[in-house]
Amino acid sequence: MPFSSVRSHNGLSWAAMRPTSTYRPIPAILLALLVLGGWGCSSKEGRLLGNERLLRGPGGFGETGRDALNPDRDSYVSPGAANFGATLLVGTEGSFDSRAFFRIASWTLPDTTDPTLSITSVTLEIPFDAEVSIPSTAFVVNFATTSTAYDTLAAYPGPVTGLTLGSVDSILVAPFRIAIPPSIFSQIRGWAENPSSLPGLVLYGVGGNELIGLQAGKAVLKIGYDHTVSGNLERDTVSTAIPLDFTLHSPGLPAPTGADSTLVLGGPNEWSVPLHFTPAAVAEGSTVNEATIRLRIADDSPIFASNRTVDLEVRRIRGAWLESAATLASISADSTVLVSKTRIAYTGLADSVITVALPQSLIREWSAPGAINEGILLTLKNGYTNKEIRLKSRESTNPIELRVSITTPPPGRF
Repeated sequence: MPFSSVRSHNGLSWAAMRPTSTYRPIPAILLALLVLGGWGCSSKEGRLLGNERLLRGPGGFGETGRDALNPDRDSYVSPGAANFGATLLVGTEGSFDSRAFFRIASWTLPDTTDPTLSITSVTLEIPFDAEVSIPSTAFVVNFATTSTAYDTLAAYPGPVTGLTLGSVDSILVAPFRIAIPPSIFSQIRGWAENPSSLPGLVLYGVGGNELIGLQAGKAVLKIGYDHTVSGNLERDTVSTAIPLDFTLHSPGLPAPTGADSTLVLGGPNEWSVPLHFTPAAVAEGSTVNEATIRLRIADDSPIFASNRTVDLEVRRIRGAWLESAATLASISADSTVLVSKTRIAYTGLADSVITVALPQSLIREWSAPGAINEGILLTLKNGYTNKEIRLKSRESTNPIELRVSITTPPPGRF
């Protein structure tokens, strides 16, 4: 019996009782998106990117190309002999030598009109900087006046030393302090009355191949004294803060030539590394998938001390520069950091490559018509408190690379 003739007990056919169909055909674009979703993109970003490309035309994802670009210019430059950072470096390390200079704008003295005044001690104290290792062997440091004025623009080694006020083996004291003979107080009184009579003060190493770090802006000169108050002997101390300080160090060796197989980054000389690449043009509608710098470390790079790390900072360079540039002043770089990588350390061959992801938009900007592309500048934040990192240059057999991945737009559209 035909299905349509079957009736229920109340006289209605089963076919008549069925609801009206709501079927609608699935649009082609929606079907394509459902198929794409079934491919299992690994992230939301990947799905959106894939959807965008699929909607652009029947050609699918377009073609992806990858380039490994080497610098066409590279060098290493120093900010100069003066260092105004948070750490005062004093002493020697190989060919590097550094001195710390101080200036006292005003003094704090005990009451010099008190007939019972007796100076018992004069001491220079400066906290060690934990960012620099304390010497492991004997290392003598002298504290002296300078014969000429404190000058932050002076060339190394700076003003000639005058009167030696005291010295200490820095391995024996913590915090760092130098005892000065109490008899020097008569001269201190003269300096306080006429500040220009004291051109400056200096700390410098005189023995051993060691380098110490002291906290900048924290030096204090303490004067201990006895005096009688209401018939009782009292012992007091006054302190003069010495916030005006900086270090002056020897020129960095070897000096860059523009044809070096090794680039020096960081270290006591605060070397920075400028790099320039000529990336492939980014066609309109293309997607930049990757922009990664691979810095290859030379095998002879110094090993970092245990648990010591440093932060790498990348800045854009805005002005033209040459590989013959000798100082950082000739490199016009942004003050703001473009990207950074924290906690870098070289402990051996396992750390032979440092990978830094650059903003992908940077490649597009560099290749745009009329764009400024003078490259990037690498620096180590407070790098002078750590060992230097030696990078392989474009003259080496395994130079720095900029890896770029670009996907072209698909041909045609729906």
